[in-house]
Amino acid sequence: MTVPMNDGPGATCAGPVRGIWVYAVVLVPCPAPALTGVADEPLFAVENAGLAAVVGSVPLAGFAAVGTGDDRDRVERIARAHHRVLTDLRVHAALVPFRLGTVYRDEAGVAGMLGQRRALLRDGLRLAAGRTEWGVKAHLRRPPAPDPGERATAGAAGTGTAFLMRRRAERQGAELLLRQAAERADVIHRTFCGYAAVSRRYPPHDPWLAGAEEWTLLNAAYLVSDDDTARFAGAATEMQAVDPALRIEITGPWPPYCAVAEPPGPGRP
Repeated sequence: MTVPMNDGPGATCAGPVRGIWVYAVVLVPCPAPALTGVADEPLFAVENAGLAAVVGSVPLAGFAAVGTGDDRDRVERIARAHHRVLTDLRVHAALVPFRLGTVYRDEAGVAGMLGQRRALLRDGLRLAAGRTEWGVKAHLRRPPAPDPGERATAGAAGTGTAFLMRRRAERQGAELLLRQAAERADVIHRTFCGYAAVSRRYPPHDPWLAGAEEWTLLNAAYLVSDDDTARFAGAATEMQAVDPALRIEITGPWPPYCAVAEPPGPGRP
C-alpha cells in the first residue's frame, strides 16, 4: 500500500506523523453525521470543485501500510470500520467509495485529487444516485466423476488403443463442460445486466476445486436501481427454478464501487 505523493514538491515518506484517510467522495454540501473512522477518529470533509471528500486523520505509522505485515484480525477490523463508515454515509448521500487504505499526506493532497478527478467522480456520483451495488456468485453442482475403480478395471481389460480413446473422450468431455459453463455464465451475466446500470465481472474463485461439490460460474457485481432490486432478486429465483443444479448467491447491499471505472485507491490519486 502506498501513500499518494501528489501534494507538491518536496514531499517525502518521512513527512508528518499523521495522514488523511479517505473514505468516500460526495457532492457539496457534505452531510454531517457524527461518524468515527478506522482509528476512532472524528471524520471531516475536504472540499474542492464542488466535491467533498469524507476523511479522517490517522497515524501514518499504523495505517499508511495496512495489510503489510499486519495480522488478519487487525486488517479485518479496519476493513469493517471502513465499510461501516461507507454504509452509514450512503444513508445520507450518494457517494463514490474509496478503497481500503487510501491515505494522503495532507488535506492539500486530497483537495488536489478532487480537482484532478472531478469529471470521473461527478460521473460516478450521478450513477450512484438511487442505486445500490449487489454482488452475485453463480454456482453449478459439479457432475459426478467417473468411478475410479470402474475406470481402472476398464483400462486393464481393454487394449492400449481403447484406453487412450477413453482418456481422449474424457478430456473432450471436460472441455465441453468448460465451454458450456462459460456459455451459461454469459447468459446469467446478461440476464442480470438487464437490471444494472453498470456491471463488473471478476475471476471466479478456483472454478473447479478438487473434491468441491460446486463449480463457480460467475463472480460479478451489479449497480442496480433501488426500484429494480426486487426484480433483480427475482431473476435469480427464476433461473434457479429452471435449473435445480444452479445456485445463485446475492450479497449486499454494498457501497457502489461499480460507479467508477476503477475504484479510487492507493496510488491512484
